[in-house]
Amino acid sequence: MFSTWYSGDARDRYRVNPHKARIDQIGTRLVQDRYLPDVIRHHLHEWLRFRTYLGRYGVAAGASPSNEAVRRYIVERTRGTSASHRRFVRGSVRMFLESDDLGRCRRGVGSARPVPL
Repeated sequence: MFSTWYSGDARDRYRVNPHKARIDQIGTRLVQDRYLPDVIRHHLHEWLRFRTYLGRYGVAAGASPSNEAVRRYIVERTRGTSASHRRFVRGSVRMFLESDDLGRCRRGVGSARPVPL
């Protein structure tokens, strides 16, 4: 579905990726939610990198964001980058891991409950 959003080697890896259906499902939800095309493209590429990385370590798609391999990926991907890029990578990985069967995911991480005084 999103093969035209990739080029070269990335397109080939996307087409044979065992998680292509999940990438398509979440990407379609981003289109429906009217995310900007550049943001969608960035997420698509991040998800492909993420799944390729985890595939090397045999980690399942339903891994927890607290999984050691997931945490290691985020650290490696964001080392020496800006704070906004770190937030994007963490959010993109969380979106991929926590999306439901319809591709929906909470937009942000929940905040702490207010403590009554």
